[in-house]
Amino acid sequence: MSSLRYTLSKTENIENMEEKNAENEGPQTKSAGSPPGVVPLYVSFDTTHLEPYLPPTTLPPQPQGTAPALPHVTLTYAQSLDSQISLAPGTQTMLSGPETKAMTHYLRTRHDAILVGAGTANADNPGLNSRLADEDGIVGLGKQPRPVVLDARGLWQPRRDGKVFELARKGEGKAPWWIVGAEGRLGDRPPGYDEAVRLVRESGGLVLEMREEKDWKEILGLLAVEGIQSLMVEGGGSIINGLLEAVNQKYVNSVIVTIAPTYLGKGGVTISPNRTGPVNEARLDVVKWISMGQDVVMAGRIKDTKE
Repeated sequence: MSSLRYTLSKTENIENMEEKNAENEGPQTKSAGSPPGVVPLYVSFDTTHLEPYLPPTTLPPQPQGTAPALPHVTLTYAQSLDSQISLAPGTQTMLSGPETKAMTHYLRTRHDAILVGAGTANADNPGLNSRLADEDGIVGLGKQPRPVVLDARGLWQPRRDGKVFELARKGEGKAPWWIVGAEGRLGDRPPGYDEAVRLVRESGGLVLEMREEKDWKEILGLLAVEGIQSLMVEGGGSIINGLLEAVNQKYVNSVIVTIAPTYLGKGGVTISPNRTGPVNEARLDVVKWISMGQDVVMAGRIKDTKE
């Protein structure tokens, strides 16, 4: 059993946090490394249950003169009992409990990069870092994932005071990379596009160009060339559904889904890939169900439909 600590931001508003810390026998006081406005939450769970679904901690060196291997891709997200990840498009919706929230931040430390779409980046203003902490504060940059925003049309609206840039300035996260499609680069660019490109580059980030909007081999290849060997994909809905379609399943190594005990009701963003054949679009294999607090986590690998 591993005991993890992550810093709980005041916006997460977890009820009965003191009781939760007491249950896990963690200290109730803030450590010297905890930044202002956050409090430590101690959560215990066995990380070995997830190990078969995670990228290896060490990878063999790439043979010289060969194209880099595509990254290990872990598709992970939280959903309601009715398969929805948010109440409505562009609406931030909290679903994970404290245990699965801590698990997510652990998963982030196990990947080189974390990817979201422009819609998620605009709606949530995410930090895209790991808030796992030790006695000295949040884990160092060596364990922080690289934030990646996938944006075919150049619609991301990064702000200088956005969380991802603030964390990069404080050394608690890495500068973001922005993957932009031809429509965003060459089409009718939205207002502020050029300024957004400057902001990303000035922060130490990269702007990468993709030719095809939904070509995951190209997208993953761009990241591989930049040294990314493992990628955690968190959303949004169109990206998750796209990766679950039969044509893209070969790029997904594992799926880790948090299921929260709630129904959001009709009208939300649903995870349900387009059906492209006469049978189930995707089925998982080597499945493990893990109870964490009031949530359940399902981990598995997409079954080869040719079997």
